[in-house]
Amino acid sequence: MSWGISPRRLALVALPSFFLFLFVLLPLLMVLYSGLTTDGKLSFEAFYQVFSSKYYREVMLFTFVQAFASVLITLALGLPGAFILSNYEFRWKGQIMALSTIPFVLPSVLVVLGFVIFFGNSGVLNDLLRDITGGGGVPIRILYSWKAIILAHAFYNIPLVFRYVSSIWGHIDEGLLEAARNMGASRLRVFKDIELPFLSQAILSSSLLIFIYCFTSFAIVLALGGPRYATMEVTIYTVTNFYGSFEVAAALSLLQIVFLLGIVFAYMKVDVKRIEGRLRQLRSLSSMSSTHKALTAVYSLVVSVLLLGPMASIVHASVKAGGLSDYTLDWFREVLDVGGRSFIGATPLESIANSLIIATLAMMISVIFGIVLSYGHSSVSGLRKLLGAMVMIPLCVSTITLALGYLIVGNAFSIDILLMAIVLIHAVISFPFSFRAVSNSVSKVDRALVEAAQNMGASRMRAFLSIELPLIKGGIMAAAVFSFAISLGELAAAYMLYGGRYTTIPIYIYRYIGGYRFGPAAALGVILMAVSAISFLLIERAGSKLQF
Repeated sequence: MSWGISPRRLALVALPSFFLFLFVLLPLLMVLYSGLTTDGKLSFEAFYQVFSSKYYREVMLFTFVQAFASVLITLALGLPGAFILSNYEFRWKGQIMALSTIPFVLPSVLVVLGFVIFFGNSGVLNDLLRDITGGGGVPIRILYSWKAIILAHAFYNIPLVFRYVSSIWGHIDEGLLEAARNMGASRLRVFKDIELPFLSQAILSSSLLIFIYCFTSFAIVLALGGPRYATMEVTIYTVTNFYGSFEVAAALSLLQIVFLLGIVFAYMKVDVKRIEGRLRQLRSLSSMSSTHKALTAVYSLVVSVLLLGPMASIVHASVKAGGLSDYTLDWFREVLDVGGRSFIGATPLESIANSLIIATLAMMISVIFGIVLSYGHSSVSGLRKLLGAMVMIPLCVSTITLALGYLIVGNAFSIDILLMAIVLIHAVISFPFSFRAVSNSVSKVDRALVEAAQNMGASRMRAFLSIELPLIKGGIMAAAVFSFAISLGELAAAYMLYGGRYTTIPIYIYRYIGGYRFGPAAALGVILMAVSAISFLLIERAGSKLQF
């Protein structure tokens, strides 16, 4: 071996690499081939069609604009919260921090459901405002507009700013701040000259991550944007499923990949350094001036309404019978009825079974390859940067583009790969998180313990089962739960590939929303929300930190 790598170590690297090549790069190569050929010959006709069309140009422009606007609104709403969390001590701070994380880990279809129920023309917020003002009409019109898209993206990503920025803000050396204040610097001057330079990298890093999430957003744009507002992600789905134009869809997918590669590369180049210094002395909220207290109260109210309103509305709608004081469990009985009637080619209970089966299979694939690559990554130091970049590949590709690749593969070879494609895509998108969770645990294992066991005659497998597995089980559990939760809530690829046969919980909720059946949609939503909450509670119990 030219690199001096043993066959065992080479296998630890080769197997996950082959997994990514076969199930990520190969479908992408099929998309590339479809976008660059016409009747088997090299052609740029699809790209010409995209760039010559005013509609497609507007779609690309709107994709960038809405992502950029979403970042700005998210920062505007998230940075004040990060400041409060990192500078003040108050009761229930830990619980509030944990509660604020929930929107980020919610499946996107639940964000859609919550926004429709809470912000809809006949939603909770407008009903409440009509009761307060005693007027008719619709006080606030948000849904089916760019405002709904940006607000939903902010709802989704504010927790990221809270955690990402406050973790840095709270570790800025108190000694530096005290010295500046003793020299007569104002609060604004201290922030501009000392705090902001430390925070700039964290703000930039979180902004790029938010941009990526918003750039590839599917369910939120599809459901809340209405027919006027479509992004590249939604257009790829529409062009493929309604017009069967694989060439145009492939061209849009390739352009999207190029854009994403640039953004992900910029994200990877940002170096957010952990700050080691004397922790600041947190102040009590009572030490605020009256003006700051008033502003904090208004801010807390606005963010609480935005973050808690949609989630609480789902729970309320799941047990709402008619009036605000009438409650029922009929919606849960409907979705859990063994003999329930089919709404979209399957019963709700069948969709739950499908989701559990798909999520279990995806979890097993993701975790197994995550474990294998974690050991390969730890044993081949010369290839660590290359392997790290390779693991990031799934984050550079949207699930809709991957689904398009699998459809092209299936059509090219005339085989039905829909169910397998859904499982594999779910495994692929959770693979980077599985790898990170497991590799963090593997890196903490003392290799001397393993070597001592082997010197005493234990086989490599015996050493792994007896010594390493108990030490890394927390990381494995976190990877398993996270992969399971991601698969359970994923809509985009499943919606593009299910073919009316493999209906999942998110698809059922989305179709319920389209049929204005909010009661059963909310009941399914509560079940999905409960599974997501339990999943991330298990991750915390396993001793792993949630990595965004």
